[in-house]
Formats: sequence, structure tokens, C-alpha cells
Amino acid sequence: MKISTLNYRHFLFNGFCLLCFLLLFISCQKEDDEISIFQPLISEVIPSEGPINTEIIIVGKKFSVVPELNVVRCGRSNLNIIKVNPDTIWARITPGTETNLITVWIKDLKDVPPAESAVEFTVLGPNIEKFEPETGVQGDTISLFGSYFSPAAKDFELTLKGKSIGQVITKSDTLIKVILANKLNSGLVHLQTLFQEIDSKDSLIILPRIFSVNPKTVPEETEITVLGSNFNPAPKVMIANVEAEIVSSNDSIIKVIVPLILGSNELEKTTELSIIVDGYSSEAKQLTVVPSTSPVIFYIDPSLSKPGEQIQIFGKNFSSDNATPTINFTGRNKQLINAKINGSVSDALISVTVPDEAISGPIYLKIEEIEVQGGPLTIPIAITNLKPLNIWEGSVMTIVGSGFPDQLDNLLVNFQLNDRAGGGEIQLKPISVNADLTELRVRVPQGAKNRSLVTISFSENRFVNEELLLTIQKPVMESITPNVAENGSEVTIIGSSFPNNPSEINLYFPGPNAQKIKATIVSSKYSEIKAIVPQGVTEGNIILRALDGPEVIGPIFTFGKPPKPLPVIYFSSNFGAGVFKVSFVQGNNGLEGSLEKVMDVSAILDITYDNTSNSIYAMNQFEVWEKNLDNASSKAERLYAKKNVVNHLRSFTANNGNFFFTSFRNNFIGDKSNGTIFRVENNGLGTPELLFDKDNGFTLPTAAHYPKIEASIDNELFWGAQSQIDFLFGVINPFNIVRAKENSSQVEEIYSAEDLLKVAGFNIGSFSSNGWDLIMDLDVQGNDLFVCHGIPIDLGSNIALFPKVIKGKIDGSSTLEIVTNSFIDQKDRITAIACTDDYLYGIHSISTGGLYIFRMKKDGSDYQQLFDIPSKYFGSFMSIEVVE
Repeated sequence: MKISTLNYRHFLFNGFCLLCFLLLFISCQKEDDEISIFQPLISEVIPSEGPINTEIIIVGKKFSVVPELNVVRCGRSNLNIIKVNPDTIWARITPGTETNLITVWIKDLKDVPPAESAVEFTVLGPNIEKFEPETGVQGDTISLFGSYFSPAAKDFELTLKGKSIGQVITKSDTLIKVILANKLNSGLVHLQTLFQEIDSKDSLIILPRIFSVNPKTVPEETEITVLGSNFNPAPKVMIANVEAEIVSSNDSIIKVIVPLILGSNELEKTTELSIIVDGYSSEAKQLTVVPSTSPVIFYIDPSLSKPGEQIQIFGKNFSSDNATPTINFTGRNKQLINAKINGSVSDALISVTVPDEAISGPIYLKIEEIEVQGGPLTIPIAITNLKPLNIWEGSVMTIVGSGFPDQLDNLLVNFQLNDRAGGGEIQLKPISVNADLTELRVRVPQGAKNRSLVTISFSENRFVNEELLLTIQKPVMESITPNVAENGSEVTIIGSSFPNNPSEINLYFPGPNAQKIKATIVSSKYSEIKAIVPQGVTEGNIILRALDGPEVIGPIFTFGKPPKPLPVIYFSSNFGAGVFKVSFVQGNNGLEGSLEKVMDVSAILDITYDNTSNSIYAMNQFEVWEKNLDNASSKAERLYAKKNVVNHLRSFTANNGNFFFTSFRNNFIGDKSNGTIFRVENNGLGTPELLFDKDNGFTLPTAAHYPKIEASIDNELFWGAQSQIDFLFGVINPFNIVRAKENSSQVEEIYSAEDLLKVAGFNIGSFSSNGWDLIMDLDVQGNDLFVCHGIPIDLGSNIALFPKVIKGKIDGSSTLEIVTNSFIDQKDRITAIACTDDYLYGIHSISTGGLYIFRMKKDGSDYQQLFDIPSKYFGSFMSIEVVE
């Protein structure tokens, strides 16, 4: 078929277009595939909500491993990147962040779109949910409940209409407690945290407060003075539910005219006066109103006077044709003191002399049957002392002086508040005054300023002694030892300004969900508190509150087993003539020790440590000495001498306040002796109690060196150590290992000489008669028995020692095994050993010369040479004790 030219051209054009489309599609598909290779993805954000400063984990893939190449945002806010790996980014929500999707960009891939979370991260802000109580007056404690007040409640500011709300005494992420300051007005509470700020939904109502009404008995249409606080703005004064005319007012004083409230036949009416501000009323005060024709006292001049001085009483309706007025002053216990009137009485003025027995308080004018009250008259108050001058917030202080009234209604004690409490001052009513009116008791408010004056206000007068400055002591907790401990453990808190009375201390340990768990106080003094760790504690800061003072945050405590302390090793030396202490620190290459001499006693054969008295006991052949380690400057004290326990002491241990040691009685000529084991109280006062005593003599080994011989049982040598289960363990003959109950002469063999030699690679027949020191030392730890085993055998030109540490069970239930490793040369010696829970420590004598303290695990592994003992301290015998 023939194709026309037009159709042919149309066919070519369409084919070209199709080809271009295919090439473009392939190119775009290739570009999309390349983008998808590099595009990061977000699968999850953990958590999905939280306040500013929350650390979030972004889980996904294809993130850059270079932190600065990742851009992480929540909406428009960049987040702080903490660390990254290819599939996880750790980031922190920054201030100003608002609820939005989380996105991740890779800077080097400009054409690659960002990863985007599936759901928004919700930024939670601070929120004040409620006040308890909803209203308050100056000095009241208000609790603000809410959430996210500040991360870890580190820092925030509370204001009420631009003024600091008062002293914050408790702060957490969900609770703030504050003591209301003076001169506050009702309104929304403004909370400014480190990152955000909000206003409360509801207003905190600050109520007006009336301190006093003067005079309390007054005619109608007469001016009275009301003292108090929070009277602004626009106060209303209600008397008998009638609004009274205000003459003048400020935040703390209102002068008002008493309205006409009496009926035609009423001679007086006792009613209530209250002040309303912003629709909220103060507590009411009583006021007695009399007819306007009754006498009334306007004021006295001077209002501040001492007994014996003359004052003028101004008022009206003083004169009467039928009676002469009488003037009475306030005395103690509401007793009225009659005053001498000077000169004649006019209708508006009476002159009187203040009686000697008068105290601060109102004065009373009586004409015929009508009595009215005026004043008050203030007898000058003198402050002579504050007891104590150094005091804790919340504790009761005594103000010593004179001129105090016995009625405390119009008396206030003023404390300056420091900056953290919003500055200004707080006025408190005293708790009580003594019968002599010479001591006033008041509780020091929280937030009181250190080195401040304490003043007393009575009526409109203020009294101060400028030489007396109050010092506020704030407890300081510097450290807690140990800072890791288990329930029921005793810990020691070091600091300053602690009360000496444990009942005045509340100590709290951290609990789950920000709980505070109260601890039992064992003892307290100025610089130290001892307490028992309560049940249920976790990790966090300890908190202390002395009396009603503020909470003091202390160091961090962690529940759990405390870390193992570094060992302190004591060893004895004949040549060094004393006990030496090696103290360790954790250095770069492990334990680094330093040496000091702690006790000077000659020819020491053995030592033992007693943790009940923190003492080291040392023994030479004839004496036992004690050195208390709590007193570094004290000298060793001799507890026992030859005359107490006869001759030749050999070895001993201390346990539960007792010594267990041995003696030889030289009853026979030459080398014949009887062996004995004693138990004695280790206070040096007890009488030795004989545990083992055998009359049959025995022959000492002929060699120059022999083991620590403690007793003779059935003609055999017996020596050893005491365990924690009241068994004595030792060696007889000196091959077999035996044990015996206290106060019993029955000895039970638990390992034989054959067992010992067999595990050491020998048999009985190969043991030479010249051998000595089969067992150098032993120690018991739990159910394990450790034996320091050296077998010196004369092989002609050399003496082979074959030293070993051998392990078995204290009941003989297991086969003996060697636990020392190949570090011991066959010509070396292990002269003494001591066990702790985890390690075995020993003194290692090297055949080439030298003496070392070593330690290894109880299975013989992890051998470490800890300390090189100087040659001048080498001795013919050494004993070792390890304290952790």
C-alpha cells in the first residue's frame, strides 16, 4: 500500500514526540530513583510530646553520620542535635518551639526533600491548674498545683500584677508553695520559667486584713482608725452592713466615720466592721457603737508615754453635772488601773498622769454608767536581747525586753525578707508573752533576711534595738557517706548548722515519681547527722528541713550496694619492730600504696584487726597491745602481759569483742611445755577463759622456724584462727588440719597430712625428717578454708619450698585444690595470707630477695603484685590483716 506524503510526515512527527516523552520519562524515573536512594525517612519520634528541653529520639534511616550535616526542626524551630547514627538522631526541644511536625534535612543533598514525621510533636507548656486555698492574706502559704512549671524546677519567677508574689518554699515540676508577701493585689499569677511564661486561668484572691480598730467603743458620727493590709484599691468599710464614709485611706490605714446605726431606744450596739476590696471581704472585727451624746475619746497626746508622765486626753462630752469622770489604764491580766486626774476637767480635755502599773493598751473613760474606750496608749517597748541570735528559719525565737502588752492584738513583729522572698518585710503576730511581760515568743518566718533588724510594732509605733542583728542559720549538706547504700544502712551527712536535737530535723531520701521518703535520724550535731536509709528509695538528692525552715537540697544519694572500699593492709615485722599500714589509692596503673608505721611494739609475732572497736591488736611473745585507729596520735596500750596468761603467746584473732590466743606454760625444764587456748574479752579487763588445756608435754620442732603454734591437743601441736561460726581451725603435728568447737576439747580432723601432701605432689614417705613449715598460715572465709602451704625439703644442695595456697571446705566436704598460679617459683615462700569477700591477699617472699604484698582472686587468677615491702622491715615472721 502506498502512503501519502502528508500522512508520512505526520507519522514521523508523532514518533518523534513519543521518543522524547520516553526519554524524559526514563530521565525523570532515573532522577527519582537517585533521590529515593538518599532521601531520609522518619518512622517514629519518641516521645511524641513533652515540654521545652525534652530530649527526643528520631528513629528512621539514611541520616547523615556527620551531626552538623543534619538539620532537625519542629515547625520553624531548629532543634539541638545531641548525637546521630545512620538510623537514629537524638535531639533536644529548644525554647520557642511550638507544636508541629518533626523534619530532617541533609545539608549536602539540596535537591533531596526532607524527611517528615507522620504525627506532630506536641510541645507541653507550664500550666497552673488551681490554688489551695483560693484566697489568702499576707503571710499565708498558698499551694499552686499544675504541670511543667520548669524542667526539674530549676528556675522560675512568680509575680502578681508585676510584684513578686512572695517567698517560694517548695518547688517541683507540679507544685509550688509560696508565702504571700505584703502589699499584693488580687489578679492572675504570672509564671516565668526558663523557657516559657503563662498566666493562671483564675485569679488569686488577696483578701484585705484588719489588724486593729481604734477605738473599739465609739459614738455614732465619730472618726475611727482601722489598721491592716491590702486595703487598696477602692475599699469599702461596712459597719453593721452599712457603708461608712471614708475620710482617708492607703494600703494599711483607713480613717472612717461611724454611721448612725442605733435605734431610738438603744444605748449601745456591738456590731461588726469589715472591709471589702474587689468584692472580697476581710474577716470582721467587733465594734461597740454608743449614742453621739456619749463621751468619746478622739486621741491622746503623747500616745507614747512612760509611767509617771502626763498625757492629754482629747474628745467630747467629758463634763457632766451629775458625776466626775474616771480614767483607767490597762494593767496586767485585764486589770484596770485608776489614774490621777490633773486639774479640772473640760468638755473636750482631761489631763492625767500615767500610773506606774500601766502597760500598753487602751484607756477607759467612765462618766455615770457610760464607759468608752480610747487610745491605745503605748508604753515604750525596749528590746534588750534576742535568744538565740543565731537561729533557723521556722524556729521559735524569744525577744527579751520590757513594755510588752499582755494582749497581743495590736502587737506585730517585723522581719526583713531577703531578695529570694521578694524583699520587703513580713509582719507576724507573736505566739505568746510571759507573765512578767519581759519575753515575747515569735516564730522566725521563712525568707527572713540574714543580719537583719527585728522590730516590734504596737499601734502606729515601731521599736528597734539597732545593736541586735539576727543571724539566720541555713543548714548546709556537703556530703553523704556512703553515697551508695542499701535499705537499713546507716549513712553520715556532713555539713553545718544542723540542729542538735534529732526531733527538729526532717530528712528525706529520694523515692520513685519524685516522692520524698522520710528517714529515721540516729543522732545529730552541728556538723553531722547520722540516719538510716529508709525502704523504697531510688537515686536523687537528699532533702533536709530543719524545724519549719525551708527545704535544703543536699548531695545525690543512690540506692544499692556501696562500691567495695580500697583495701588497707596491716602487717607485722620482727625487724621493723611494729605494725605497718599500707593505704591504697586508685592510680593510672591500678592500686598505688603508701606505707606508714602505726604501732611501735618490739618483736611482733602476730596481729589482728577488730572492726567493732576499730583497733589493731599486736602480740609479741609475752604481751598483747591495742592501738585504736580513730586516734592517730595515741600510743599503743598494753592489754595483757606475761603475768596474765603465762609464757610464750603465739597467735590470736579478735572476733565479736573476744580474743582467741594461745600460750605455752613452762612447767618443765627445757623444751617441755603444755599448750593452752584462751578466750578473753578484748577490752583488757576480762579474766582469761581457758578453752583448751592439755597436761601432757610435747617437744617443739628443732628447726629455727616453726608455724604459729597455739596449743597442744592430745600431744599434737594446734594452731589456727577463729571463724565466724564459732569454730577454731588449726593444724596439729603440724600436718593435719582440724577444727574444734569453743569450750570443747574434742578435735575433729577435716584434712589429713596425706591429703595435704598429695595435693602438693608428695607422699608421706618422701617427706624428710629435716622438713619444716609445712603450713605457714591459714584463714577462713565463709565456708572456705585457705591454707598457705610451704614444704621446705632438704634435697642436698638446695632447699625446695614448693609454696602453694590450697583451698578446701571448713567441714572437709571437698577435695583440697591448689589455687595459686604459676607466678610462684619453687624456691619462693608465701609467709602469710588473709581473705576478704573477693580476694586473697598474702606476703610473697622471693627466693632472689625481696618481699611483696600480693592479691589474687580466690580461684588463683588475676594475680597482682601490690606493694614492695622495704628490706628494712623484713622479719623472721610476718602476719597480715586486710581491711576493706
